[in-house]
Amino acid sequence: MLGRDVVRVNPLALVALLVLAFAAGLGIAQFIGREAAAPDLRDTDRIERDRRAVFSPRVRRDPFFVQEQRKGVEAMEAHCRETGEMCPESRAARESFERLLADG
Repeated sequence: MLGRDVVRVNPLALVALLVLAFAAGLGIAQFIGREAAAPDLRDTDRIERDRRAVFSPRVRRDPFFVQEQRKGVEAMEAHCRETGEMCPESRAARESFERLLADG
């Protein structure tokens, strides 16, 4: 008999319980959201200093980009010296890299 009594829950009480749980969830989410607030967008200088501008149109002047390109060209040239393969490609890569540096 006890099992049947548990199953017989008042539908109105169940709806009220769900509404209370939903409201409590919203309250907790707002409380947590205040603590993890987004940085103040008025302080854009600090934000720009902390991050690289990866979508900047001036990517060719980005020291990280230039360094990565240099590593790739040097790796291709080393492969050419060691194996004799991909030498035309490594020369083309070096020429393209030098043009990149000249255009700056």
